[in-house]
Amino acid sequence: MLYPIQHRERSARVDLAKLRSRDTLVATRTALINNVRGVLKSFDARVGPKSSAYFHGWVEDQIPEELRDALRPILTTLTTVGEQIAMLDKEIGVAAAGSNSMSSATD
Repeated sequence: MLYPIQHRERSARVDLAKLRSRDTLVATRTALINNVRGVLKSFDARVGPKSSAYFHGWVEDQIPEELRDALRPILTTLTTVGEQIAMLDKEIGVAAAGSNSMSSATD
């Protein structure tokens, strides 16, 4: 009834780890953006829908002076998280292009 399991290749597990890391970073970015939006909303300063990749740069001008010190660490973190997501996007794109060229060569 029990069959032996077959583990993925090491390179496939590395690729999967990158995808999971990217997913976690995107969830973190979403939570940080929602926090900023919530704080601004409580001060009657609403921000419209903007791309999450550029939110940290755009929203900085929308923050009231009294909240700048409170939200600066979150905006700094958003910048860093965005850079890390972009880096993983490139790595995942290269890996996907490599696997596509290998599969088309075997077809």
